[in-house]
Amino acid sequence: MRRPWLFVVVLASCQQAPELSTTAQDLVNVSPALFDFGALEVGMTSTPRAINVNPAAGNQSDVITSITEGCPDFFVTANGLPADVYRICETGIPNVTAIPCTTTELQSYQFTAQFQPNIGGATSCVVTVALASGATKTVTLNGTGTIPPIRIDVAPG
Repeated sequence: MRRPWLFVVVLASCQQAPELSTTAQDLVNVSPALFDFGALEVGMTSTPRAINVNPAAGNQSDVITSITEGCPDFFVTANGLPADVYRICETGIPNVTAIPCTTTELQSYQFTAQFQPNIGGATSCVVTVALASGATKTVTLNGTGTIPPIRIDVAPG
């Protein structure tokens, strides 16, 4: 005679709140983040290179409090600080990039950097953009100073 088997499975589990990401969203982006001025003769000054600070995607707002560099071969010109950088979206949810943003207002900031080598050789400089939110962004500038040609006159030839 056949006996029917009865199986009972009991599952128990605990459920807790989902883990939330601790990754902070960027409020602004700096572009370019890296720039190479190339080779330039010692004592010459490059043309100014524009660097842009733009709001990130979605509704964003921050204030640039300072832009600094401490390198003898590079210098920046950053007028009008502190400066607001923001994006206001007509649609979408604040700080959610999955929902399209129709930008109604946009405020970016632009500063310039130049290279003026004092000695021959490759050099670099990190420029720091400080924000009121406490965040910082950096731009790395590179350049190579070249030694000017030596010109001499000898008399008699």
